[in-house]
This record gives sequence, structure tokens and C-alpha cells, in this order.
Amino acid sequence: MSHTARQGGLMAAALSSWEVKELVYAWFKKLTDKASADELAAMLSGESLEMKFPDDTLRSLADFRVWLKKVTVIFFDQVHDVLHLDVRLDGEKADVNLIVNWQARTWTPPAAYSELTGFNVHQHWVVVRDPRSGKPVVSVYHVGAFDKMKG
Repeated sequence: MSHTARQGGLMAAALSSWEVKELVYAWFKKLTDKASADELAAMLSGESLEMKFPDDTLRSLADFRVWLKKVTVIFFDQVHDVLHLDVRLDGEKADVNLIVNWQARTWTPPAAYSELTGFNVHQHWVVVRDPRSGKPVVSVYHVGAFDKMKG
């Protein structure tokens, strides 16, 4: 039996756990590999985006592009490792709770060396199916607690 959900007047296939997990892992691989803003933006909802970070809330792909440009200058040699991933399917959307080990280097001139920072970051996403492409995309991306790594 095929599961479908009504979206924009059309019947769209319900999200599967597999494709949501694939989106999560692909997102963090692209972040780690410094993929282009276009590649990352294609994984976000252009219609209903809300990305909450401790210091900013983004509500559009244009906001995302500005944010990405800013953080790629501040943080370098970033690594993202998904430690926990829980997907709850609800037809046309999925609630995703995850913990990501994030490590990055920063450099503050005129310091002789860069500094390594690392946290386990708690996040909550809502994933929906893009009505144009049919692919899963992130609609809500909330960054929650930061647990500092020991050492």
C-alpha cells in the first residue's frame, strides 16, 4: 500500500525515514566539505524556512546565504559527526531530533595559533517534501543546547 500526503492540491508520497536520514547525513557532509551555498540552499525549503541559531534567526534562503558566508570566515576546518538521530514521521513532514558533534577552529588575530572548539549540539528539524522537486528539504532548523566537549 502506498502512503501519500496531500500537498499543494496534489498527492505527494509520504516521507520515509530513510530519505530523511539521507538528507541529514548529506547536509552535514556538505557542511564539512564546504559545499557551495547553492548546494546547501537546495536542501532547504524556499517556501517556509526558519533556522534558529543562538545569535540569529533566518527566514529565507537569502538570509541563509548571508549567514553561511559569515560563519565560513569565522570557523574553519569544521567537522560534523551525527551522534544521535531520531526521526518521527507524520505523513507530509518529519520531526527530527539529533545531536551533532561539531568541532571547528577559529583564529583571532594576532594570536600565534588557532583554537579548537568542540560541542555536542542538540538540534530539532522539521523536514517536508519540496512541492517542486519532490525531494525532502529542511523547513525548520533549530539549534538548541551546546554541551562543551571535555578536554
